[in-house]
Amino acid sequence: MRNNIVRWGALLLFIFLPLSLPAQSWEGYLEYLFEDNGESSAVTFQEAYDYLSELSSNPLDINTVETEDLTPIPGLNINQISDIIEFRQKYGRIRDIHELSLIPSIDDRLRDYLYCFLYVADSTPQKWYSKEALKKGLKHLNHRILLTGYFPTYPQDETYLGDNTRHSIRYTVGMGEHIKFNITGGKGIGEPFFTRCNKLGYDSYTYNLSIRRLGIFKQLILGTFKGQFGMGLTMNNTFTVSKQNMLSAIGKISSTFSPYSGTSDEKLFQGAALTLQCSDNIEISAFVSYRYADATLNADNTISTILTNGYHRTKTEIDKKNNISLFSAGGHVGYGRTTEGGVEWSIGSSFVYTGFSSVLNPIFSKDGAVKKSQFYRLYSPSGRSTYNAGLDYRLRWRDLNIAGETAFSGRNDNTSHAAIKKKGMPLATVNSIAWRASGKVTLTAVQRYYAYEYQSYYGRSFGENSSVTNESGIYGGVHYEASRRLILDLYTDYAYFPWYRYHQPSGTYSWDNCAQATIDMGRKWTLSVRYRFKTKSNDVHKTRIIANYSGEKLQLRSHIEGTLLGKDNDKNDGFIASQSVGYIFSSRWKIQGMAAYFNTDGYESRVYVYEPGMMYNFSYPSFWDKGTHAMLMVSCKIASWITAIAKVSNTYTFATSEKTSNSKTLIESQLQINL
Repeated sequence: MRNNIVRWGALLLFIFLPLSLPAQSWEGYLEYLFEDNGESSAVTFQEAYDYLSELSSNPLDINTVETEDLTPIPGLNINQISDIIEFRQKYGRIRDIHELSLIPSIDDRLRDYLYCFLYVADSTPQKWYSKEALKKGLKHLNHRILLTGYFPTYPQDETYLGDNTRHSIRYTVGMGEHIKFNITGGKGIGEPFFTRCNKLGYDSYTYNLSIRRLGIFKQLILGTFKGQFGMGLTMNNTFTVSKQNMLSAIGKISSTFSPYSGTSDEKLFQGAALTLQCSDNIEISAFVSYRYADATLNADNTISTILTNGYHRTKTEIDKKNNISLFSAGGHVGYGRTTEGGVEWSIGSSFVYTGFSSVLNPIFSKDGAVKKSQFYRLYSPSGRSTYNAGLDYRLRWRDLNIAGETAFSGRNDNTSHAAIKKKGMPLATVNSIAWRASGKVTLTAVQRYYAYEYQSYYGRSFGENSSVTNESGIYGGVHYEASRRLILDLYTDYAYFPWYRYHQPSGTYSWDNCAQATIDMGRKWTLSVRYRFKTKSNDVHKTRIIANYSGEKLQLRSHIEGTLLGKDNDKNDGFIASQSVGYIFSSRWKIQGMAAYFNTDGYESRVYVYEPGMMYNFSYPSFWDKGTHAMLMVSCKIASWITAIAKVSNTYTFATSEKTSNSKTLIESQLQINL
């Protein structure tokens, strides 16, 4: 074990060096909203990053924006959304975006964050589909082309059948925020390009046409998309926030769809989605989807696992490409109103059906017996089809928000295991409450019960598990604005898992506790200190200190994090210290750099750090063993309509008695064209 006193002393000295601090525009605030909990958290971060990258490029007019437009924005809670809408209704048209500072519930950091996604149009617009507006809009269509390339300098796996590059192209054309068409193609490292299984060039394509606010048609999407009903028990393949910022999610009962323009092979939909505003009180949403997917098949050609990593590099991976199909359809009906006493309430009902081209049988065995190592998959989605139905509700009165959803699942089960045939319609329920007890204190609580028999292929809601099943728990949180410069956040979350999980026996539990202080130190300096203790299969202690400075031209950020994993004498630890700097030389040139030192006992105590990346491609690498990481990125606005970005990063791992040193360099480039 290393000398921790010396190490942490050096780290404390590092944090107070003059070069300490921030993140860039909205990206730093987004990182604050998500916990760095590993790969699953990184996926969620990527989904939110993609959404906000698109929104920052096509901001919303604050004078026409509605509740459902603001709901998907991470970090914005239902009280703040209502405050924005009520401010506009009370005082009339907003003439300057800085009027957001007049809303007490929106602090300085959140206000600066929202500036990236909201703007004030020049004048009160006509209906966008009127003859005059269409004629003007068609003359001023916004075209954007985005070319991105990744070029590793280190050798690739010899089994890969494609070249050692990753690149993509994205084309978007739109008329304001109302009509937009997008097509994106991409390939990963080692995937063929215009050869083998990719005769049309790229390994994956996504495309969609979206139309908003056409009479009673609130939204129409044709192509690839994602969506959420209620609190996500029946369907949610969008993104969720972390426990640390659960406050921003409570009360966000939503029935929303969003175009999907990424290149990863996730649980997306491909077809059509529609939302109708039938009256002031009634809203109806529906979708239908048919798409091909990759799967690992059993010996009897039933489906063992539906793959979502999107890798098609080797012959084995290519053989699995698009070897099954999925059909999904569903809808949501919502009714809501506001009483004369100011009570807002809504109820909704949803139904989602998913059918598979072959029987989904995750516990297949030739002799029909289920091995103990497969017990955790016994209640995974299975059969020829699954369905979910749910009821959701929301009530808001003054500073009190209550929301929840209860759902059941069923399936057309063709498996031969009696153990999973006995169950009827298992339930899942999640209920939340948020109360702004005073101008400074907000209390939150979330209760959830997800039966281990409950199945939802597209479901995702609040919880410790990545899926809505096999969990019951209670969460409590406190948000305290001690002063204009100090904000304290505390939470505790207990979860119990009655059935087996991956590499875990039945009847286990987890207890997660976190305390965070965010300090506005003045002169554009902020400091965030967080301690987290979590007991699960191991005890995990994490301490993180982030200091940020954001000037007009200079941006700085220091990040120090330590991890201690294990119990008794079986412990391993790790830490990382990083320094980021960004400087805007002129309206054309911008440079960003980062340097980091990491030292861990192994992969289990690996550490993560955010670094600036290309548009639509965030970088959240993990590090283990002992070494350094460095990055330099330069952006040049060649003309008003074209921007070029180049980035180079290197990770160097020191030699040990068991391993030789290793150096990996990655070169990235991006060209943004706006016409």
